[in-house]
Amino acid sequence: MASLLMPGCNNMLMYTRSMKRLGEYLAEKGAIDGIAGCCKPSNTAYQEIPEGTDLIVICNTCSAIANESLGCHSVTHAFDIILNDDDFTYPDYDGEEITVQDCWRARGNHELHDAVRELLRHMNFDIVELEENRDSSRFCGTATLMPLPQTSMEFAPQQLGDHDPSLFVSHSEEDRRRLMREHVSKITTPRVVSYCTVCDKGLTLGGADSASLINLLFDTLMLPQS
Repeated sequence: MASLLMPGCNNMLMYTRSMKRLGEYLAEKGAIDGIAGCCKPSNTAYQEIPEGTDLIVICNTCSAIANESLGCHSVTHAFDIILNDDDFTYPDYDGEEITVQDCWRARGNHELHDAVRELLRHMNFDIVELEENRDSSRFCGTATLMPLPQTSMEFAPQQLGDHDPSLFVSHSEEDRRRLMREHVSKITTPRVVSYCTVCDKGLTLGGADSASLINLLFDTLMLPQS
């Protein structure tokens, strides 16, 4: 039975070095046999997933589509593998206060919510919570301020297609920037951490010093990502 890492297209583009290190780490642990392509069967970068594959994901969209449409034997988040590895070496951020930004796409995934915070504790962060956190988060960067892609509704109708009708309504670019700034104004710590590329982009657009959890784990924030 094959075990593959589905890294997520945007993760590979935005966090190239960290994703490479994640793949190497999982391969060295014997956790994966290879790398999967795009999660969306309609995408040209998609590679058919053999039935019964154990899939390791790090993207919330990949996770939703894999669970609903790809016929995998199991879907495991990479963060869970790291948490269960007693030999993983965590960087130490010396008690830095950091705000956690939860993603709307991860609502209902309580194990992921818990894993994110446990990983941050292992890295010696002092966690600050937003009022709208975990399942109450309505944030996914600017993605919720424009129509939801048809592929998301088609391949993950339960997780991504069933949503509040006030979300995924078109906004002008000016309004998207304004709403991101308003959201960032609620953050009281110097940095904010997310585990979604679109959240990361939206936080940055709003003026936040935004960090991705995968970059924090593999300590590559200060290194070129190419």
